[in-house]
Amino acid sequence: MRRLRFFFKQNYWRGLALTGAGLEMLAGVFWESHPRFAGVLAGVGGSILATVIVTWAGPAGEEVYQSFLRLGVARFWSDRSLVEKDRWVKWLKGAQMRCTLLGHAHGNWCEDDGFEPALIERLTAGKIKVEIFFLNPNGAGVDLRQKEDSLGLRNTKARIRASIKAV
Repeated sequence: MRRLRFFFKQNYWRGLALTGAGLEMLAGVFWESHPRFAGVLAGVGGSILATVIVTWAGPAGEEVYQSFLRLGVARFWSDRSLVEKDRWVKWLKGAQMRCTLLGHAHGNWCEDDGFEPALIERLTAGKIKVEIFFLNPNGAGVDLRQKEDSLGLRNTKARIRASIKAV
């Protein structure tokens, strides 16, 4: 229900849903007298409603996803291992105004040989803001992350501290 309220808070989705429903109702009214016209109305109305349903069911219906989009995040990966190893450094090198890194330990960044030179180059290039957010190694969330992190095999607190030290 919360997802529906969020989704339809945006006026254009309400308008689209109402338009689709209205076209479907009109199709019902004209079904016997003008079946071809009613078929067109039903087809367009159904397509609009299908778009609304698919969009609502996908990530676009999530408030958090929309918040990330407003921050300028353009792409998401379900698993960091799906991102090419050197891609992290290429993104950092390509930053023109701002680079924000949000992660737990940033181990993949800090362990990459190209990271340190790229970070130094970006910071000395002038007017480029680099923000790096780590999970607090002394906070409450780190214990939960430790359990999740490769089934507890990696020392999450040590990884976070090592990355902070490297940066």
